[in-house]
Amino acid sequence: TDEALNVTVGGLACGGPPARVSQYVVECALPANVGVDHAVVVATPLGASTEPRRVSYAPPTLSAAAPPPRTSGGDRLTLSGAHFGAWAPSARPTNAVDNAPAATVHGVACANAAWASPTAIECDAPAGVGTTAEVRLVVGGQTSNAINLTYAAPIFAAISATSLSAWLQLAGRLSARSS
Repeated sequence: TDEALNVTVGGLACGGPPARVSQYVVECALPANVGVDHAVVVATPLGASTEPRRVSYAPPTLSAAAPPPRTSGGDRLTLSGAHFGAWAPSARPTNAVDNAPAATVHGVACANAAWASPTAIECDAPAGVGTTAEVRLVVGGQTSNAINLTYAAPIFAAISATSLSAWLQLAGRLSARSS
């Protein structure tokens, strides 16, 4: 009977009971996960598949990064998109440490990256400047598309110059927000 079927993907049970479509086809909902090359094992009371098939999840896709961080870095950045995998501690696979998200901004690691939801990762932005800082995310060994992040423009409290000097003195903070 179908109740005797057990299907796992990467060691995780399929969501909901598997359904036998035909003598040769079984369907089930993929469990939330990330990564590549997960073994699919079908088990019955007579035994389990001896040569498991492999499946890979879709790679992460980034759509936005906000808010614009200060040039000094350290601001909490939210990366939004899709295919970030299981985020609730109870839903994470046992190998979740290997699947921990990692983000970079212009090639520099974004500190303290962590799941906020299945469609959001948060991290502490590194110091930087500009309007085209490339952001990438790696989840489960798969790299996302690149999107551009714009750092907040610096604000200067005062600008002074003398007509006899080639030097310009800038006073203020290099931040669009107070810390």
